[in-house]
Amino acid sequence: MEQTHKSTKTYDLLIVGGGINGTGIARDAALRGLKVCLCEQGDLAGATSSASTKLIHGGLRYLEFGDFKLVRSALLERKLLMSLLPGFIKPLRFVLPYKKGMRPLWLLRLGLWIYDHLGPLGDLSPTARRSFQNNEFSPVLKEHFTEGLEYSDGWVDDARLVIFNAIEAAQEGADIRSYCKVKSAVRDEGHWFITLSNGESIKVKALVNATGPFVNQFIKETEKSEPLRSIRLVRGSHIVVPKLYDLDQAFILQQDDGRIIFTIPYEKHFTLVGTTETQHDGSLKKIKASEEEIKYLLSAVNRDFRKSLKRSDVTWTFSGVRPLFDKSENSTKEKKAAHKVSRDYELAIDKAAELPIIHVYGGKITTFRKLAIEVVDLLKPFFAKLGSSRTEAVPYAAFDPVGHENWLKAYHEQYVLLPLSLRSRWLNSYGRRADWFLKGVKSKKELGKEFGAGLFEREVRYLMTHEWAMTAEDVLWRRTKLGLHMTNSQREVLETWMQEQQERSELYQI
Repeated sequence: MEQTHKSTKTYDLLIVGGGINGTGIARDAALRGLKVCLCEQGDLAGATSSASTKLIHGGLRYLEFGDFKLVRSALLERKLLMSLLPGFIKPLRFVLPYKKGMRPLWLLRLGLWIYDHLGPLGDLSPTARRSFQNNEFSPVLKEHFTEGLEYSDGWVDDARLVIFNAIEAAQEGADIRSYCKVKSAVRDEGHWFITLSNGESIKVKALVNATGPFVNQFIKETEKSEPLRSIRLVRGSHIVVPKLYDLDQAFILQQDDGRIIFTIPYEKHFTLVGTTETQHDGSLKKIKASEEEIKYLLSAVNRDFRKSLKRSDVTWTFSGVRPLFDKSENSTKEKKAAHKVSRDYELAIDKAAELPIIHVYGGKITTFRKLAIEVVDLLKPFFAKLGSSRTEAVPYAAFDPVGHENWLKAYHEQYVLLPLSLRSRWLNSYGRRADWFLKGVKSKKELGKEFGAGLFEREVRYLMTHEWAMTAEDVLWRRTKLGLHMTNSQREVLETWMQEQQERSELYQI
């Protein structure tokens, strides 16, 4: 008996997963002219992609494990992404103190020399040797440090990078759906027939499984088949504490177990400390830092910094599970330690009945664009008119460098009556899209209700209308980090207000 399928919409490509890889693939595919739908079961960047150390970097420590190909690829992407997103991806200097008994100084210098020359520095400053005596570092580091090295990499708000990719994809016609789970996927009658959690059915010609740590779970639950690759789920946890020092630099602390810990200036008044790398065997629904991980990070700081931290100093923690593709795992050799497993990726394609599905295994935030290109390129045999990627040449509209200085001057002149602190935050978070919710505003009063920490109704309405924000958590911890600066009661007021708007079915027009 023939199956019949009801479908309301037809697409060329369905991408499952709204993290950095999924939205990056959506942007690349939409720019090439494919009709794209992206479904994410929670919020965009709601899992691993908002829980990184927020670095655009080559991965200095991967040199130690001989992963030169990955490092060079990431360094090339670092330069390109900084040119595509000027002012959004920011240069950051990293201080690497030398500690006796750890990696020798000559080895650190050699590694950083290779790092500087393996990929283009662009506008970044090269590595320099630093003394820690009688200078700005003396009050920060303990006396067992006398010298070290300083080098450059990039910093990014990871969750907002995901949002900007989603925005760009949507502007090219992609249908972006958050809080929309794919319940089943069946090949039949020359299409994939997809059932969504909202009861809708759609049909597509190709499918991409970019669900990160859920990649094999998706295959088992949705396709009812066995995974094509094995992965290791590794939890990375971070803590946020009151500012440890008044310097602009980040520090890299070498640990006795061979790992490194970053301390990074964060949200003006805080320091971000991370990350751990722990085998994760529990649920993927709510990932939390364990007390053991928090203790590990506090100990790393207290061992090397003059300022001592207590458990009560931890203002916020966040954790994400990384799906690491370990090529050695299927061998008879003992498994590698988690921090030694490659951050490279592998793509597995199943093209039964000429209806392909591509499964994305592994990857890192810096190389998302390169991964996206390779994924969409794999679809060329199935879409005759599919050309080459355009993502290298097409700037992000919110940070288009053409005429940027003139726009920046006009922005500050137009909103001069609004506090500089607000203008600066909006500029860093939204770029030119700040005009979308500020147009016509002459005073703070016109921004509407203030929820706290400089978050106003007008901005929240914009986030709900144009950036897929549905809950206070989406707004406070992913679209912004203002949750760090607000009280519990202020957060609750925002949550209630947003629920009221949704219940009224308002369109949130600005």
